[in-house]
Amino acid sequence: MSDSFTDDDIDRIRTQVWRGASLEALTCPRDGEVLRVYFSQFRAPERARSVEGVLHGDWGDVTEISLECRTCGSGRARIPLRRGSQ
Repeated sequence: MSDSFTDDDIDRIRTQVWRGASLEALTCPRDGEVLRVYFSQFRAPERARSVEGVLHGDWGDVTEISLECRTCGSGRARIPLRRGSQ
């Protein structure tokens, strides 16, 4: 397996996020294992501002993550979670 997720892999992961999957429950598109997720960019949610990424507990509005699969070893850094981002 490749060390880096492909763009298609990332699109599948983003689809999980945008369909409401918890960031702790994201699965690897290659082997179905739960991914390690690191929050690369986030901000405290503010009522006057709309959410740009994904709301996540104490972290707030998470707009970018990095991922790693413990099983296949694939990963990718700095994946934007803003809707419409690629």
